[in-house]
Amino acid sequence: MAAAGDDLSRRGFLERLLSLAAVPVVGRAVGAAEMVDDPYAEVDWSSCQHLHSMSHQHQGQSAASLDLFYAMGYRHLAFSNYYPSAPTIPPAEWLAAHPDALECANAEHHSFTDSSAHCNALGSRTRTGAGWSAKVPTSSPHEHTFSGLNVFRAERPWEGVYRLDLKLAAQGSAQPAAEVSLAGGLLAQNTGELIGDGSIAAMAWDARRGSILFRATAAEARVTLRFDPATTRVTQFRLMQGSNRPWRDVFRACLEGELIDGQRVGGLEFADGGGMTINHPTGTDLDPYLAMLDFDPRVLGIEVFNHLTDGFGAARTTTAKPPQHFVELWDRILASGRRCLGFFVKDHRTCAVGRNVLLVPPAAGRSREHFRALGNLEAIATHGDRSSSKLWKWTENSAFQSTGYDPFRPPTSSHMLRVSPASSRHGSE
Repeated sequence: MAAAGDDLSRRGFLERLLSLAAVPVVGRAVGAAEMVDDPYAEVDWSSCQHLHSMSHQHQGQSAASLDLFYAMGYRHLAFSNYYPSAPTIPPAEWLAAHPDALECANAEHHSFTDSSAHCNALGSRTRTGAGWSAKVPTSSPHEHTFSGLNVFRAERPWEGVYRLDLKLAAQGSAQPAAEVSLAGGLLAQNTGELIGDGSIAAMAWDARRGSILFRATAAEARVTLRFDPATTRVTQFRLMQGSNRPWRDVFRACLEGELIDGQRVGGLEFADGGGMTINHPTGTDLDPYLAMLDFDPRVLGIEVFNHLTDGFGAARTTTAKPPQHFVELWDRILASGRRCLGFFVKDHRTCAVGRNVLLVPPAAGRSREHFRALGNLEAIATHGDRSSSKLWKWTENSAFQSTGYDPFRPPTSSHMLRVSPASSRHGSE
């Protein structure tokens, strides 16, 4: 089915749209009829503000990082980090010096017991996980104690499960190897279920193992490493913790909050603003993504551009050149009649492409409207490096400059994609 006024197929139209500037393209089919869900319907284009934002952006943990992103034009600061997955809120003194900047709670949640997905929770105060880095040992034996652990409890098992990361590399031609002992924990699954008797004593470790999970039996975990420095080099030594819960439980906690010791903790700061995004969706099976999108209307959509993972799609999951897996997945979701916003992100990159522009009514200070605006956004990205970008370019000092396309105008009718339940997945060719 071709887009109105265009002889392109639906696939071609979507790719053309993405090569320019992406907007939330949504459709909801009702019976045999066709309905277009316009996320811009309530936007007053003569007075709305255009607030440059982010949905999946690491950093923001230092004044230098905050200053850099501010210089790039960002004013809605929703930095997301993990280990722990907790909101990264700029210091009060920095915000006072930048009164036009608005902070937004956000974090990247991961390590679900029933999904490999990573998801961000925009506007949510919920935190999950933890993380400790340790000095990489160069001599053997080496002993280190990680402190401040949550002792495993059957009532909240996910809080007491941890992951020990130990990476080895060869020193010379011999195969790297080590022995690991851990006091204060028992070998377990990510659910907390024990593996065997749980003992971790003189465990053989090679370069392929990488990590183990254990449940804490004490507030401290003492790790002892034995290896031959002549044949083995340790390249990573740390203790990490993810969410360790089913994704539905984590989504519910991020959206609604949860009772902990009689107190409601976490959840969206504004119940009708913000929500979840599904990050770098590299899977090929559609059903898991549909289940997440159907879980709650505040599951907003998927990333269709992630500069860290090959732009429009991770190369490892598609044979298309250039990679287009995320675009194709978005197309399939839209063809199912679901509303699904497309997010464009830089992820761990700094000077790269991919940002969101919130469309908000004139307002002073912190407002629900800034979070409701997540339903009315334009997502801007280009496919290519910063020197070859057709729409946007980065100067040497990382200033954000337009080179022709004006995103601050109402979308034309061609920005809306009509989805019919009777059409094939990619429309008529």
